[in-house]
Amino acid sequence: MDFGLFDTWNAVYAGDKVPWDPAYAGGEMLESEAYDKNFEIVDLVESAGWDYIWLGGSHFSTQASMDPQVLMLSAVIAARTKNIKIGSSIHRPLMKLAAEELPERALPHERYAFDNLMLDDPFQTAEQISIIDQVSKGRFIYGAGARSRGPTIAGTISMSSWML
Repeated sequence: MDFGLFDTWNAVYAGDKVPWDPAYAGGEMLESEAYDKNFEIVDLVESAGWDYIWLGGSHFSTQASMDPQVLMLSAVIAARTKNIKIGSSIHRPLMKLAAEELPERALPHERYAFDNLMLDDPFQTAEQISIIDQVSKGRFIYGAGARSRGPTIAGTISMSSWML
């Protein structure tokens, strides 16, 4: 049996609270501390002999996660670890398709994000994946996902405002 952790790369806020904590009342997001704390988790998982660390990907999230660049995080983790396998689950390289139009009911934040974010260059994405594979000595597992819009781009997790 293999063991792994899906790390949503949790944000840390002043007062050491997270948005889903009942005592959370807002506050400044502490980016540097969040990265330090998440790297400690990665180090702990590797030192415990676990097999995998999986990373998701959320763009512009201030609610819970700080993992907008899953490939970059994977490269950093590959460089600081020796044994654990690193998986991207999910890297979302597509923001919109060529000539794709937004639905009529799209909200303003969806329109802004949709109009201003482009596709990742497939060659650069392939090069980045290749570099991570080399740095990790074959420990990287690439997982692509569908394009995203709405909450993951607009910085909100309110599903009621997500109209496709």
